[in-house]
Amino acid sequence: MTAIVQNLVTSGTFQLDGGSWDVDNNVWIVGDDSEVLVIDPAHDAAQVAHAVGDRGVAAVLLTHGHDDHIRYAREFADKVGAPVYLHPADQMLWEAIYPGTRPDAEIVYAGKQAAAHTLSQTEINDLTTTLKGNLAKIAEHGKRADGIVKAMLEHAQRT
Repeated sequence: MTAIVQNLVTSGTFQLDGGSWDVDNNVWIVGDDSEVLVIDPAHDAAQVAHAVGDRGVAAVLLTHGHDDHIRYAREFADKVGAPVYLHPADQMLWEAIYPGTRPDAEIVYAGKQAAAHTLSQTEINDLTTTLKGNLAKIAEHGKRADGIVKAMLEHAQRT
């Protein structure tokens, strides 16, 4: 099992308070060869689904409620059969796009509810370091398990 952090850049518009701007967004696909988390599937659900390929999607994580981050979240989540997570403080922004509905779950960071836009740079760095460290551990455990299984098979074939 190989840990994968994949960046996909999508293009579209960001709308707020009557204004509209052309923007590029970073979509992050984090996981391994069989299952991933998708962070901020912006602008084009089909393009994001294509980048995910045949891997399963454990969850769709939205860092905040700006429309460029959430407008295609439900379409993408429905396409891949995954729950959508969003900070509860962004519910009003969610309802502007999806009236009368809620995301599937809330994001809680370090035991507290905190939208990504409210995290300090230190907290963001800590979260990034933790994520990278866990991906490395997952990859190492996968290699070790692979080696153990291969050794067991070789032993079984010799006996």
